[in-house]
Amino acid sequence: MNTDFFLPVKDLIEAHSPPFVLTYDELTDLFSNLLGANNQILLAQDYTNDLSGLNYMIEEIQPALEDRILKSRCTKFRKKLKRHLDGIATDSESDTSQDPNN
Repeated sequence: MNTDFFLPVKDLIEAHSPPFVLTYDELTDLFSNLLGANNQILLAQDYTNDLSGLNYMIEEIQPALEDRILKSRCTKFRKKLKRHLDGIATDSESDTSQDPNN
């Protein structure tokens, strides 16, 4: 993948306060490796344990991206992240609902 597609958001990523969960270089590396990865969630966890922070980061930078294919890849990956995060929340809720102390 051509990492130049992320250049329009480089300054946004580097100037964001507080810092995003990934640096510009980490994000471009992640997206280069996502293509064809068997388990994109596990791959993302190699870069950060904060998947909700990664989802937020992609949500924030996506409007500034100029390449439509990259925007589409961001959308697809965010949907996978959301399904994963929603699954964790559902599992957590079902664990507490079975707790007799609740």
